[in-house]
Amino acid sequence: MPDVTIVIVNHNRKDLLRDCLNSIEENDVSVEVFVVDNGSNDGSVEMLEDAYRWIHLIRNRNNERFAKPNNDAIRRASGRYILLLNNDAILRPGSLRELVSYLEAHPDVAMVGPQLLNPDGTIQQSCHGFVSLRTHFFDMVLLDRLFPHSRYFAAAPMTYFDYKTESVVDHVMAAAVLVRRDVLLKIGLFDEQLSVYYNDLDLSYRMAQEGWKSVFLPAAKVTHYGGHTAKPMMDDLTFFREQYENIFHYYRKHFGKRTVRIYQIMLLVGFLPRAVWWSVLSLFSRSERISQMRTFALRTVQLALSTLIDGEKE
Repeated sequence: MPDVTIVIVNHNRKDLLRDCLNSIEENDVSVEVFVVDNGSNDGSVEMLEDAYRWIHLIRNRNNERFAKPNNDAIRRASGRYILLLNNDAILRPGSLRELVSYLEAHPDVAMVGPQLLNPDGTIQQSCHGFVSLRTHFFDMVLLDRLFPHSRYFAAAPMTYFDYKTESVVDHVMAAAVLVRRDVLLKIGLFDEQLSVYYNDLDLSYRMAQEGWKSVFLPAAKVTHYGGHTAKPMMDDLTFFREQYENIFHYYRKHFGKRTVRIYQIMLLVGFLPRAVWWSVLSLFSRSERISQMRTFALRTVQLALSTLIDGEKE
């Protein structure tokens, strides 16, 4: 029985996946590795079958996003701990041992995340507070950016956090996070209705409700390339709507239908002036960024309005 089951979801990131798997071989913890491939067509599967026969490969015909593929692997896991690892994350030597040792020494902690580093060695923001209508309002009116060092206004993005001190936090990003498998089985795996967004936040929230702690551990370090899932939201209308449907589901699940309606109104009121502003700017500039922001704002206004109307019909 391995100490850790590592779960990686991959979609057309062959080169990054290769570096991720190579970094796993340099760690000194007994592991089993599941790679769930979401219908890649870039040679990822062929590479795995040729050079990494020691991994357990689960092949999906289509891109099944994040929650379901992770659940499929976790259900087959035999390790005491589950390491959720992005395919663009590189384990630094000794990092996995640090995470395992921490959970073994702290039985009241269910989840521990390492310090995430950019390829140039700078620190990434990887800890966040739980979201609410209040934190979304602060984000909408830019108070969290005007007062980034405020624990009140910047409670969700936690821009005041120094990332150098071991701390109990609300949520550590699932780009690389070690979780107790028995806790996962007890409180439930990822909510598959949160297919691409808020799934790890929802998991942290449910753990906290059951009295479990999540911890940020800077002694463990992981290089994370990041930025490979943001662009589809600008280009893919289905992905765009899916993200917001995930947010609606999260609010509905934890705070009720009324909260969803309030959030949709906040989107409409907040993004309507943005849509007008970016539309005016686009008349005088061909900047790609202005065009993207205009499209994003217009789509958000349209989605907020349509979901509000649909809600009235229910």
